[in-house]
Amino acid sequence: MELTATFQLTDREYRSLMRHSPVIRLYAAVSLLLALTGALALLFDDSNEWLVYFGLGMLICLETIIPYISARKVAARLPGPWTLHLTEETYTLRTSTSRFVVAWRACDSARERGGFWFLETSLITAEVIPKRAFDEHQRAALAAFLARRFPQARGPWYRLFA
Repeated sequence: MELTATFQLTDREYRSLMRHSPVIRLYAAVSLLLALTGALALLFDDSNEWLVYFGLGMLICLETIIPYISARKVAARLPGPWTLHLTEETYTLRTSTSRFVVAWRACDSARERGGFWFLETSLITAEVIPKRAFDEHQRAALAAFLARRFPQARGPWYRLFA
């Protein structure tokens, strides 16, 4: 397999990328849990209404403000088109300011979410591959390669968004 694609992420794609990252999904689950805990406490006349406000405020920040600010910062640091070159051994991302090469063996898993493939090492997202950068045939070849390279094992029950 050898695929090459050149693309430019839009503002909407940057925000979607930030929103769908595993770390943001984890924090969103925690904030929702806080809000639900506060709501349950209010049912039992406990004065923990701050949990509801904090949880909902955190969720709103995670879904709107943080992706917007992060997307603007990334877009400013990495202007111009990006070029992905994927081979059987490596993943290469070239921008106007940098070049990044990762061996596939350094990645633990590849997750598909929100129009992107997230390449992960342990719990940290190492790199992202946007689906729209490839045509249908290339997408199918890449999906088959990732499925072969990173077989999907059933995750633990506590990783809600894995």
